[in-house]
Amino acid sequence: MAMANQLTIMILLSSRIFFSDSVARMTSTHSGDFAVLNEFRRSIKNSELLNWPSVEDADDDPCGSKWKYIRCTSEGRIHMIQLKGLGLNGTLPFNLNNLTMLTDLCLTSNNFTGALPSLSGLSHLKHVFLDLNLFDTIPFDFFTGLTSLEVMVLDFNPLNKTAGWMFPLSLAGSTNLEELSCSGCNLLGELPDFLGNFAHLRSLNLSFNSLDGDVPANFNKLRNLTILKLNNNLENGNGLTGNINFLPSMVSITVAWLYGNSFSGIIPNNISLCRYLEDFTINNNKFTGPVPQSLPGMLQLEVVKLDNNLFLGPVPVMPKTTNFTYDYNSFCQIEAPGDPCASNVNVLIDFLGGLNYPTSITGSWKGNDPCRAWTGITCLDGKITEISMVDQNLTGIISPSLGYLRSLTTIQLGGNQLTGKVPKILARISSLKLLDITRNNIQPPLPKFSSSVELRIENNPLLDSDSSRPWSTIFTIMQIASAAAIVFILCCSFAFSIHNHGKKNENSDGDASTDDRGRINDESKKTIIENIFDINLTGSNSETVQIPLANLQSITENFSSENILGCGGFGVVYKGKCENGLLLAVKRMESFPLSRNSKAITEFHSEISALSKLRHRNLVSLLGYSIEGNERLLVYEYMANGALSNHLFRSKRVAGIKPLPWNARLSIALDMARGLEYLHTLASHSFIHRDLKSSNILLGEDYSAKISDFGLVKSAPDGNSIPTRLAGTFGYLAPEYASKLITIPLVLVLLSSKILGSPDRIIFFSVTGKITTKADVFSFGVVLMELVTGLAALDDNRSKETRHLATWFPTMITSEENLKTAIDPDLTNMLETTFPSIYTVAELAGNCTERDPHQRPDMDRVVNILSPLVAKWKPKREITEERETRRPLLEIVKDWQEEKSSFSIAVEEGHRNLPFGRISFDTTTFNSSDGW
Repeated sequence: MAMANQLTIMILLSSRIFFSDSVARMTSTHSGDFAVLNEFRRSIKNSELLNWPSVEDADDDPCGSKWKYIRCTSEGRIHMIQLKGLGLNGTLPFNLNNLTMLTDLCLTSNNFTGALPSLSGLSHLKHVFLDLNLFDTIPFDFFTGLTSLEVMVLDFNPLNKTAGWMFPLSLAGSTNLEELSCSGCNLLGELPDFLGNFAHLRSLNLSFNSLDGDVPANFNKLRNLTILKLNNNLENGNGLTGNINFLPSMVSITVAWLYGNSFSGIIPNNISLCRYLEDFTINNNKFTGPVPQSLPGMLQLEVVKLDNNLFLGPVPVMPKTTNFTYDYNSFCQIEAPGDPCASNVNVLIDFLGGLNYPTSITGSWKGNDPCRAWTGITCLDGKITEISMVDQNLTGIISPSLGYLRSLTTIQLGGNQLTGKVPKILARISSLKLLDITRNNIQPPLPKFSSSVELRIENNPLLDSDSSRPWSTIFTIMQIASAAAIVFILCCSFAFSIHNHGKKNENSDGDASTDDRGRINDESKKTIIENIFDINLTGSNSETVQIPLANLQSITENFSSENILGCGGFGVVYKGKCENGLLLAVKRMESFPLSRNSKAITEFHSEISALSKLRHRNLVSLLGYSIEGNERLLVYEYMANGALSNHLFRSKRVAGIKPLPWNARLSIALDMARGLEYLHTLASHSFIHRDLKSSNILLGEDYSAKISDFGLVKSAPDGNSIPTRLAGTFGYLAPEYASKLITIPLVLVLLSSKILGSPDRIIFFSVTGKITTKADVFSFGVVLMELVTGLAALDDNRSKETRHLATWFPTMITSEENLKTAIDPDLTNMLETTFPSIYTVAELAGNCTERDPHQRPDMDRVVNILSPLVAKWKPKREITEERETRRPLLEIVKDWQEEKSSFSIAVEEGHRNLPFGRISFDTTTFNSSDGW
């Protein structure tokens, strides 16, 4: 790739030579420039190879017709010297920087010797190729003032061979640098931090030098870098060290050559963010840990070289077309790629992960049998009985996985730098006799071990033998008290909900009516269900259509796992295919015993009744339901392109799914806004969704977006708020939720998180107070952020500052430059035309996620902001609301079957008049232009 870039530049230089020739030949050379070239000519020992005129020649003018390889401006200033591969011998004149208009200097592949001249002050110089010569010295001010520099190539010159050299701070001023190549140039020391500030850098080649130290953390800002070659710095020095956590942020990278160094740690789990990576060569380092499962799924990879490292776990199975080498590692099944490790090996690998995979140990942990000379492991009769790693300078925590080694009698981890708590599961190892954690930084409380276990805990600043046992007792009391408190709160919440439910039933007659916008034609629904399933619903007075369970079992092939479309917070969604070819989505709710008079049945029917009133083209349509035995099922229209999250996030994107262009994302944002606007203000009642997120936004065949998963939708009696329990998904929750948790003891929150598991699950907790429609607005703002960045709302694999999108993103919209670094790399190819609208959406996202709910806009205002942005490429799929709500359902479903629309969105210009800066919601009156 670097060679291709250089070739491109060479072609451009040649083109400039050709097209500027006629102008140059009509111009007399500037006297100062002429003097420099005369000095240059005299310094070349075999200048006859240039075929330049002699000094006595009347045509001896560099801007004249007989001076090859030189080009001038119309004012007679030298701007290009192109002497590649002529075999010239000699030195360069020290006054070369007097050519103040020089833009291009190419002396590649000659035999120039001596010191490089200073290029100081050449502010117009863009391209410098001095590689493959014999220059032996580089002056300290060589890079000073090169403010226009784009390409600098110095490869394979013996510069300062004895003492070596480092990049001077003056290079930091070359902020337009796109390619920096100093391979084999005797560079030494650590990489300077300022290299990470070159936002335009596309190629960095510093191989075959004597560099050492860690790669600067700000290398994660090199989002445009495509080629990174830091290989072979170990041969002449200590090599580069530390981890490569910076790599996943280089989202444009295609070539990563890191081999021949002392890099350590693991391959980052989010390496798949480097979706264009073709060549990943990291052999001859000290990498360890298991290879991420995502690596074999990176479809662009052509070369993967992992040889001579300390990798653990199973050998990954790479595609046959990939040039993959992995010898001389600590894989458990080196001869059988893909075969799993033994269970005790997996346990020990996880334990070692807690200790950050120390290289002093991983080197001996080879093969699939820990009882064969593994450092720190002792066995008896093929079972692991002792782990002894005393005074190994270990860091990290004690992994709970050790609790699965049931034959352990001794654990000795004294004299290290371990932190965290002793896992409770260790106290359940019945064979354990000794636990030595002396001289560490273990935190209380200690689990309650059997009296037969000898505990050695001295010299832990936070632990001592006198306080550890009381801590355990206190914590046990806290657990009991917390559990009792949770039971009390849940009981109160349950009683409250029963009370409210009774009131709802008493007023049900008043709630049944709907206006024309919300009502679904029940007879049409019965007609479509009768046609699809060949059943008779005559005489049914139900407001919604109930479908026999047997029919749903038939179209889903008895809920076959092969038909699973996704798993939500309330059940599993299956694809159902009817005999006439129509596809449906069948949600099978989590089952539980139901009696005939169960209040759960009553509530289920009540929620079905409410959902049946919601009718809008940007809400997924409910067609029917089924309730038999313990089964509760909902039948929805089928959305061919699935969840928005599957198209947006690289970690979820499957083969064949292309990134969404910006115009499609804009249309999706507007569809979402219209759906929420209807729920909040245009339906017969105001509804709050409470769990809006990208995985609940479904895309149709033409990429129209519809809001789904109404399991949490609740009617707001006073128009915009409801007394509620906490419901939703972490990362999308509005801060007012968190404020209501302040009154709950912290230990309750901690215990509830243990019960609920991973933080991305839907959560419930009883709270007091009201949640308004502005909670949905906050969630909508987070989804806007995802559309702009291509990042998920919450991702523990990201850095601490970027982990929570709603917290980090507002810091990136303080300036245009900051925002550009946060934009999804898949959107950067048309950034010149799309950036104004991206900026507007980013600002809107910031407004929607204001901490104060009153500062967030209503959804009708959001619709009015987004509508003009989408108007330039309005999709053909648009149908007026009047037509959509009044058509019989049978006609609509037939249209679903017949529709063969394609996703075609034209990108137009004319973006220059879009507003920049903070969007004001206080001085402008917004009225929905949609007529909904």
